[in-house]
Amino acid sequence: MPRFTPETSIFDNHDVLDEEWTPETIQGRDEEIEQYQEYLQPVINGWKPKNIFLYGKTGVGKTVVTERLLKDLQDSADQFDVPLSVIKITCDNQSSSYQAAVKLLNELLRQRDQPTVPATGYSQQDIFDKLWSEIDKIGGTILFVMDEIDNISSPDDILYQIPRAQKNNYVEDARLGIIAISNDYSFTEDLSPKAKSTLRETELHFSAYDANELIAILEHRADLAFHEGVINEGVIERIAAIVAQEAGDARLAMDLLLEAGEIAVRRDSSTVSLDDVERAEEFLESNWVSSAVKAISSQEQVSLASVVFAECNGDTPSRTKDLYRQYCAICESISREPTTSRQMREHLNELAFQNLLHKHDKNEGIDGGRYYTFELEPDMKTFLQAVYRIESRVFDDVFVEKLISKTLQNSIVSESELDFVD
Repeated sequence: MPRFTPETSIFDNHDVLDEEWTPETIQGRDEEIEQYQEYLQPVINGWKPKNIFLYGKTGVGKTVVTERLLKDLQDSADQFDVPLSVIKITCDNQSSSYQAAVKLLNELLRQRDQPTVPATGYSQQDIFDKLWSEIDKIGGTILFVMDEIDNISSPDDILYQIPRAQKNNYVEDARLGIIAISNDYSFTEDLSPKAKSTLRETELHFSAYDANELIAILEHRADLAFHEGVINEGVIERIAAIVAQEAGDARLAMDLLLEAGEIAVRRDSSTVSLDDVERAEEFLESNWVSSAVKAISSQEQVSLASVVFAECNGDTPSRTKDLYRQYCAICESISREPTTSRQMREHLNELAFQNLLHKHDKNEGIDGGRYYTFELEPDMKTFLQAVYRIESRVFDDVFVEKLISKTLQNSIVSESELDFVD
């Protein structure tokens, strides 16, 4: 008998809840789609394309709308014999215009089944010269789509060079346009005056989804993802309410619905219940905390640990001067040299910015002065569950067991809440 066999479950099409899946119909973005379509219309007219900048938080539809409209644009271009090429990259791990240009060049080369160039070994001018040469071989209209462009710390060169390529005689007949997607609304404010002037970008802002929009999105996906009658009453509304309170992130809504479905499968249920949603929310929050803790520096982990220890004792919100004593004690226990109190305070501020801590601004007037206090942002059960399964010199087995013991002793969590402990 084969080890793997097709699974029969509550899912009809699991892939529908994946963020890579592009729906035929997009809910909640009619106004943005209409405006976006207007901005893309010059391509079909055979005119120079606009440079379009899309802004909005993660999961508000920027990328999925772009994918849908560019597919429709390509279909229309083929129908009306308009030469169009779309070169798409995601600017993760791209710190400079040089690296972004290499990635654009290589994507263009891959589309033409040509050998790519290495990420290093060329000057920036060499890379741009190669890019112009490949563009001239293609001709027509070329749209460069750069998702997460705010990851590029020095984008001036590429955002200046591409729009001016034809005017500067770098390319002959090609019409070039940029579609940039960013989570940072202030991204273009830091560009050089010449880059801003050259771009003359058209902006399109995507707001966070509200609860009703999320319900429409979830209902559409659920109809495609699950067999009929699988989703219990109130499940869609509960997920929409959770996500609308958080950030209006449709990706998070999809993740919650998917995880709730997988939890239902694991318990061999024929339906997805509200309890499954609650467990899915806890699991995803714990995963996020695990990733966030692993991503911060060891000094930030020690600073975080000082707040967690204070919270286990019921001593938060705590001032920096009180947390610093615990911070120094933890540094000594792991043979690490402590930083200054000021540096430790900077670590706490950064942790608050990353939503691992909650920062309170206190002002007690002339006598007490102004100061800040800190406490843990995730609830203690979620945090302990997160650090219980990561490898860390700071949050090692001994320290986490000590935290668990303290929380039980001080009734911060109950023993039943620690079901993840072996």
